[in-house]
Amino acid sequence: MRITNPVINPNVNVTLLDNVPADLVARRPDIVAARWQVEAATHNTIRKAKAEFSPDINLAAGFGFDAFGWGRFLQSSSRQIQAGPAIPSADLRCRAPCARNLKGCYADFDGDVANYN
Repeated sequence: MRITNPVINPNVNVTLLDNVPADLVARRPDIVAARWQVEAATHNTIRKAKAEFSPDINLAAGFGFDAFGWGRFLQSSSRQIQAGPAIPSADLRCRAPCARNLKGCYADFDGDVANYN
């Protein structure tokens, strides 16, 4: 089978659509990539920057026995229970760097939105 060259018939009148649906324009690869960039900035970058303001609280618990001698080791009076939160002091000093990081993320987001528009 042989492939032939296409032939354009000059007698056929080609008409264009009066209105183009918006979703047709939204399928262009550059527009889709720009929209994905905005969504990635919203869901990943900004959300992570906001999460840095939350303190990292670890809950710790411990249980054990404490006794002098084997005779009192398993008695109820030798039980030791400890529980409580642990907040690292580095989280309390994060306000200024976290705020600068969040402002930078918002600036990147605004640039991505401008690129999409």
